[in-house]
Amino acid sequence: MKNLFYIHSHLTYYVTKAIIKKFHLVNEDIVFVISRNYENDEISNFTIIDITDIHDDLDSFGLTNFYKKHKQINKIDKLLTNQFRDGIKFRAYLPHVFHPAMQIIVTHNQCDELHIIEEGVNAYSLYLMNNNDKSIVKELVKSTLNALPFIGKKRIFFVKTFDLTRFAKKTPSIFYSITSKGFQGLPYHVERIKMLPSNHIDYDISGSSVLVLEGAVEQGNMKLSTMLNGIKRILEDVTAGKIYIKFHPAQSKTNCIKIENLIKQHNINTEVIPNNIAFEQIILTNSGLKVYGFTTSLLFYASEYGCEVFSYEDYLDNDLLFKTFREKNNFDLERLLNG
Repeated sequence: MKNLFYIHSHLTYYVTKAIIKKFHLVNEDIVFVISRNYENDEISNFTIIDITDIHDDLDSFGLTNFYKKHKQINKIDKLLTNQFRDGIKFRAYLPHVFHPAMQIIVTHNQCDELHIIEEGVNAYSLYLMNNNDKSIVKELVKSTLNALPFIGKKRIFFVKTFDLTRFAKKTPSIFYSITSKGFQGLPYHVERIKMLPSNHIDYDISGSSVLVLEGAVEQGNMKLSTMLNGIKRILEDVTAGKIYIKFHPAQSKTNCIKIENLIKQHNINTEVIPNNIAFEQIILTNSGLKVYGFTTSLLFYASEYGCEVFSYEDYLDNDLLFKTFREKNNFDLERLLNG
């Protein structure tokens, strides 16, 4: 049987890498399906199917355009059938089953197993740790839509992120997490798996202070003024003369410059960690790091892997945008750090 891994971020790649080592998988039996224009020099020796355009088109799948999206089912089917010739079966390792692209993969007639790999905050969202919706009305609407085969052609469904009910296989699904707290509450077997350091990372900042940020402003979940004032508060506690900054890929160049200038105004030198260097690898290959930030899941990962972490999440509570986002996202960093 072949192994299909869906990779769209550094974290999903590092979880994949750990699974490959755990089961001693060989390159010939591995296929990477990538989206979001994911790039990583380490994956060049593997078979890769890039469905970025298909994934992005299916982002807007809904009641007003479902008939236009059915063509993407055939596109993914053709890619998979051509890759897994002669009817050979494959097991799929996916970040979740919420997105139509992942549902199409797992409902392909050659997909024999389904397993879930951690991709970030979703693994710790209390709301996602069960298959029920908050609203009974919403639950009824989804059930009705899912019963209409012409909408999703029995390949695409309206389900919660980790509801595998419609995608169950004979072999029980396993959820793979890089911490001891991932996927807690779901009715599936959860297996902890440790990330592996890369042999290609040479970025030694051991003993340094690092500011790790999220793309909340650009994503409409926080006011820029809240982030800037929050950083001012963080700088009051930074004793180092230099701080490394790990920006989120979604952050705009303009806002990044504003943040750098703000820090320099406090007589602290800055160095930006390049986007192509994953922070997950930094915490694996460096020691004695002091990591500052607000509510990114990277703070939790840093804590789990031995860094000294300082979260200023409480400072954001007065921002209405952030409060709304937090209620919906249901990711409680403080609970994870102190639990």
